[in-house]
Amino acid sequence: MKKDKILIFTIFSFFINFSFSQIKFSSVEEIIDFGLSNTPTLKTQKELILTKIKSSKQNIAAFLPQIDFNWNDTAIINMGQSDNKSKNIYFGITQPLFNNGKSKINYLYNLHKTENEYSEYLQNLENYKLTLHEKFYTYLYQSKNIQLKEQFYADMVNQLKIIEFKYDKGLCTKSDYLEYKILTQDLQNELLNAGFSLEILEDEIRHLIYLDSDYEFQINSEIDLINFKPETLENRKEELTSKIIINDPLLKKLKTELEFQNELLKLSNRFFLPSVSLSAGISFSGNDYPLNRPDYSIKLCFSFDSSPWIKSDYTEAGSFTPESSTSLQNRFLTTIKPELDYWSNLKIQKLNTMILEQEIIEKEKELSQYTTRYFQEYENLINQIKSLQESLELKTSKLQLSTFEYESGLITASDLLKANLEVENTKQDLLKTSVQLLLLKTKIFFIAGEKYE
Repeated sequence: MKKDKILIFTIFSFFINFSFSQIKFSSVEEIIDFGLSNTPTLKTQKELILTKIKSSKQNIAAFLPQIDFNWNDTAIINMGQSDNKSKNIYFGITQPLFNNGKSKINYLYNLHKTENEYSEYLQNLENYKLTLHEKFYTYLYQSKNIQLKEQFYADMVNQLKIIEFKYDKGLCTKSDYLEYKILTQDLQNELLNAGFSLEILEDEIRHLIYLDSDYEFQINSEIDLINFKPETLENRKEELTSKIIINDPLLKKLKTELEFQNELLKLSNRFFLPSVSLSAGISFSGNDYPLNRPDYSIKLCFSFDSSPWIKSDYTEAGSFTPESSTSLQNRFLTTIKPELDYWSNLKIQKLNTMILEQEIIEKEKELSQYTTRYFQEYENLINQIKSLQESLELKTSKLQLSTFEYESGLITASDLLKANLEVENTKQDLLKTSVQLLLLKTKIFFIAGEKYE
């Protein structure tokens, strides 16, 4: 319901701002919904994979009976004699009863394979959303960074005017004047570079959400990156780690392959079991239509087609007609065709299974390790933010005191400038660290399969 509201708001905002060629976004969810509604590749991929899954579920032909129909009309023309005619119509049905689990294994493997493709698609979709999250927070960082620099630049320009006046009156040194002059020039250059970087980022976002270059967009967010209050994830560490391991697409794929290899090994060990099928049919024959002499038949077939050395077929068949006696037939056919590489192939299967098991263990260990590093980095960023916020509070108080001392003639303009720079640099560090934490938290939640707001 919330997603629908966001999508409606996004579309509404688009039409409201259409005449102004500008689209406004107030949250990353609006950007994501706008991008998903305009991204043709993701739509096509989803439709393709869902169609594959549907096809895999419907692929049950190996379990269904096979229906046969045969029509034969023969005429032998003899010169000077009467013609010999024979006609035959046959209807038959064959139902597989048992084939050592081959059909079931192949069916489940193909189904799991397409489901894994869908999981990979969902992972690509989450990566797309995560990329937009990263661009969103980077945009907020750069926008806020420009705002801070613009405010600091304006303050320094005002102070430069005061210093310049004092320098002309001989109330401060030339060194103090040049320090402020150089700083304002450097800030001006930094603002130009920051503005250019923001334009590049806007183009990247526009490309990701398929927004035409004729339209401008604006992101307005109420996230306060300076007074940001981060929350610890220690109480959810084990839960999120477990979800990250479970939701990893490569690990899912490896487990599906392992399951298939184990089933193949079981199948190889059951080579002595036959495939069993039952057939029944009815035929009508005669010299002319209508054909009214039915012949009923039934056949039970045992095929030892999994044996690596001897291929055998054993068949019990019976047929009868209403006017004649019943006939029974037993048939046994054997073909000796040794598979000299059977034991080598069996060993290869076992080794492949062992390799897959080891890959799964290593992958789970790898996921656990980098997830642990994520949480360690996250908690470290929380501590940094708290420290920077405390430091900013102290340096702001110091700046207020330095301003009073400068106005009282107790310190130089250079000392006041240093106090200003300390506050500004701490704000920049705090801004950068807060964005790093938001990006990391978003990534943790996304790879865990949870939505982070």
